[in-house]
Amino acid sequence: MRRRRVGLLLLLLLAGFSAVMRVQRPSSLREGGEACDREGAVAAKEELQAFGEREVERESEGRVWRPWGVSGDRDCARHETRFGRALPRVLLLSFPCSGNTWLRYLLEGASGLFTASEFADEELLRAGFLGEGEDPGSERTLVQKSHGSVDKSRRDLAGRHEAVGPSTPAVLLLRDPRRAIISFWKLLSRPGDGRHTAQLSPQDFQNNAFRGHVERMTSQWEELATDRLLWNSAPLHVVHYERLLADPIGHLRRILHFLGVPVDEARLRCLATHLEGSFKRSGNEDFDPYTEEEKRRLSLAVLRVQRLLRLMDYPDPPLYEWQDALP
Repeated sequence: MRRRRVGLLLLLLLAGFSAVMRVQRPSSLREGGEACDREGAVAAKEELQAFGEREVERESEGRVWRPWGVSGDRDCARHETRFGRALPRVLLLSFPCSGNTWLRYLLEGASGLFTASEFADEELLRAGFLGEGEDPGSERTLVQKSHGSVDKSRRDLAGRHEAVGPSTPAVLLLRDPRRAIISFWKLLSRPGDGRHTAQLSPQDFQNNAFRGHVERMTSQWEELATDRLLWNSAPLHVVHYERLLADPIGHLRRILHFLGVPVDEARLRCLATHLEGSFKRSGNEDFDPYTEEEKRRLSLAVLRVQRLLRLMDYPDPPLYEWQDALP
């Protein structure tokens, strides 16, 4: 008798739960009980805007840079990059050495507006990134480079949440961590001028310091992505470095749309013929210094981030070339 009462109680609870689910059905589900329209959700993510398209005011005096001034291309040499006025705060967020500097070059060339950084890199300043020493909150720059909580002193949950700044719109740039972690190690190993273009020998990766670097950075690459995806309450645009590399102009159009900056077709034509710019990092990206255990941990971190992107209805992330070899 008691078993029958328990069974009836469970049936009633399940029936009530089903009724609640039917009443509170998300609006993204179609009438008639069809599954969520994933294509529509993805399109909405791609068309998301942080700001409506607006007139962008630039300073008429002060520092100026001509990104293609010595290119020999007369039509492109006239284009200038300047500081703006009353620009909203937008983070350009990435794990270190994920293509942030190259994307800044592309954005400055496309918009004619300087970008800023949380850091002050003299080498970048000399290379034409004149917003490098600018206060990120000055409202004079288009986006502001940040690495979030990576290598910050506070690694607890509260410190990571504070580093996110969830109410600030952001562009999140993601790159294959196997390559980014190698590039970051090279950058840390060669302090001072020239560190962006320095090469390392295989022996520079065969030590306990590099092993500890891989362990820490694998976790921090995953945390940077997941913290931003889960906590950001302001609009967020996700860019994958590998797809940016394959179609830079197409992705620039989407980013400018997200930022509400009108597209200047003449500038984009010039940028299409000067994609690399005057600053390019070279390195050991094709070198494989990882142990089998490190590869396994990296693979799991990547799979978790890719799964989260799909669950949140972002366009399918790229599969890195090494993922084809996964068991």
